[in-house]
Amino acid sequence: AGTGAITLGWFNPYANVNLFFSPIDELEFILRYTNMNNVVYTASGGTQTNKDKSVGLKLRLLKENYYLPQVAVGVRDTLGTGLFSGEYFVANKRFNNFDLSGGIGWGQLGTRNNVTNPFVTAFGQNFATRSAGTSNQGGTPTGQFFHGTSALFGGVQYHTPWDNVVLKVEADGNNYQQLPYGETLPNKSIFNYGATYQTKNADFTLGVMGNSQVMFTISLHERLDLLNTPKLAEAKAVPVQLKPVGNYIPTNPALSLGQSNSGSSTNTNLVSSTSNVSNANHDSTTNSSNKTNNPLLANTKESESQLNSISDSKVGSSVSSANQLAAVEQTTVPQANTTSALHLDHEMLTKAYNQTLIDFEEQSQWQVKGLRGSSNTWTIHLLDASGVFLRSRINRGVAVLHRDAPSNIDTFQIQFYNWGMLVSEFTVNRKQWMLSQTQLLPPSQRIAPITTASTAGLPADGGNPFFEKSSNGAASQSNASVGIRPPSQPLMVDELNHKPLQTNLGISYAQVVGGPDSPLLFSLGVRGDAVYKFRENTWITGTINTRVIDNFGKYNYDPPPTGLQPVRTDIRQYMTQSIATMPNLQLTNTGKLANNHFVSAYAGYLEMMFAGVGGEYLWRPTDSKIAVGADINRVRQRQFNVWTSLQNYAVTTGHLTTYWDTGLQDILVKLSYGKYLAGDIGGTLDLSRVFQNGVKIGAYATRTNVDYAQFGEGSFDKGVYLSIPFDAFFARHSDSSADLLFTPLIRDGGAMLFRKYRLYDMTRTRDPRALSAGPD
Repeated sequence: AGTGAITLGWFNPYANVNLFFSPIDELEFILRYTNMNNVVYTASGGTQTNKDKSVGLKLRLLKENYYLPQVAVGVRDTLGTGLFSGEYFVANKRFNNFDLSGGIGWGQLGTRNNVTNPFVTAFGQNFATRSAGTSNQGGTPTGQFFHGTSALFGGVQYHTPWDNVVLKVEADGNNYQQLPYGETLPNKSIFNYGATYQTKNADFTLGVMGNSQVMFTISLHERLDLLNTPKLAEAKAVPVQLKPVGNYIPTNPALSLGQSNSGSSTNTNLVSSTSNVSNANHDSTTNSSNKTNNPLLANTKESESQLNSISDSKVGSSVSSANQLAAVEQTTVPQANTTSALHLDHEMLTKAYNQTLIDFEEQSQWQVKGLRGSSNTWTIHLLDASGVFLRSRINRGVAVLHRDAPSNIDTFQIQFYNWGMLVSEFTVNRKQWMLSQTQLLPPSQRIAPITTASTAGLPADGGNPFFEKSSNGAASQSNASVGIRPPSQPLMVDELNHKPLQTNLGISYAQVVGGPDSPLLFSLGVRGDAVYKFRENTWITGTINTRVIDNFGKYNYDPPPTGLQPVRTDIRQYMTQSIATMPNLQLTNTGKLANNHFVSAYAGYLEMMFAGVGGEYLWRPTDSKIAVGADINRVRQRQFNVWTSLQNYAVTTGHLTTYWDTGLQDILVKLSYGKYLAGDIGGTLDLSRVFQNGVKIGAYATRTNVDYAQFGEGSFDKGVYLSIPFDAFFARHSDSSADLLFTPLIRDGGAMLFRKYRLYDMTRTRDPRALSAGPD
């Protein structure tokens, strides 16, 4: 599982491009693109050769063991024209340096007709005949599976003593006399011969087919699920120090004093220089009625002196500051002194812990809004934190909190506020986390240090105190009026301000694989993105794209006059009419109605081809394997220059979508039903798998009330997609990913609106496997 490959093959008169993906051990699927150099593509007026696009599947039925072979069943050229269709059963077994295979094939794999079709014997003459594939009209040959003639095939591979060299010989079940469009190829022998030179990521094969045709293939392959790059371009990780936490005291006294790790911000000099203050605070905490022992509340000048002392020291002195915080929280004071004391207390903590938040941002590569403390817990608020390697980035950030937090803090809470919505909260058991980072624990003592917490008891939306501008002054005045701070009320320790405008300049890339005019249509350009936040949950986003090089001018498909609105087949005009375009400009607002209920509303130029307004709703409980969403949109088609003007065509489109994490090999099933851009009604089935390193492999198929003939070649919309997070191959953490879509044809049926923000993606930290991705 997790293997991806691309194979290029040549033998006259065919040239093949095969894209191979294996999302799970038992399943392989292939997208095949064949250029038939001996057949003219009639729609081109005789200027191009014919191309065929197809999908193949292979399902393992039995895994090989010491006694039994591996057994699999497969189909070729299904869900398409069926020109090269075929089915097969095959068995494989390895003996030392020899790999043996044998099986039976139908369709193009069984034209040699050297064995009676067993399905005819078992089920009658209905399986004796097989219709030919269609040339350029819609239709699928699924009703022809295992029909017609059949043939036996087999082969042997020998792994030679020479490194990387494999010799092959096989008996072919295809006689090459019943090829598409009545073509034939010379074939003097049933046997094919070949030799392969194998490297880590590439195989080169040279062979002879039937003693008459020379063939050559190049296969590039990679274990996509193993992609991983050390984060060498990031700041050095903060060393984790074994030290007292809560009631836990390390058995090594040196570790308790923080002397074993020079990388910690708390060193011997800082401890000694603040020891008197710490002892005084410890006394006042123990006996809260002795107000004279609290240095913050003794008098203003004494507090200012301590504030200056702390501000001159490094972050390590925050241990003393936190002890002073504990004293303030537990001491009852006269109202007259409370205002200045709390004000100085906040200033002191801000200066002491500001660097903590800055270091957390640097380590995690996430935006931090603020930090607050209550009793024995620190809570840190993150803004729009996404990406795939959540656990790795949380660990790097927690190392900063552990470095600076006082010993009485035994719990860290990491709250993810994505686009103004409290999506998730993760609880870190500081002691268990510290032990897991510093010691090799036996299985009986291993406890998950990071767990998912319920957000049910927290404000649904807008309750984040850091979104309220009165967190400093107003809070202090309020506390002064009542005389003391309630023990349960969190103290605003510090917060960071971020600019509302964010911009990015990068490379844009778009592709269509397997079009009728070119095996690859692509566009490469420069793209500028900008986001401006009016509030945390209200923002405007825009994109300007400039084409640098592309070949979409080769796309010459004209949709037939079937009455289906051209909502996607006009792609050539959209891609080539203007050098500079504005693919997106929209205003978006999000909200959280209740604990598990999320909503969004948006308006503007939503994608390259459509503009309008819409809304989305999502029900998604934390750690649930099920989620349900719905979206509805009223959109109008944009002009081909992709700026502000619109065309006359308008449509209401939307879908009800169910998400199901099956728990079976990390497979996610997404089923949508609704109305598409061309006005057709139907459903889309999407199956995908996310590997440990965040790589996603998926496939989808859409079937609507548009019949095969009206849809045209390809019968219905389908494709394969691959998403590789930049975390997997960049030397620093990133929230972005490389998304590649492989679709054989561009057609108008089954076309969905491309929405920039989807609630399911915005709430991905609620996934029960959110913490599973990553190298650690």
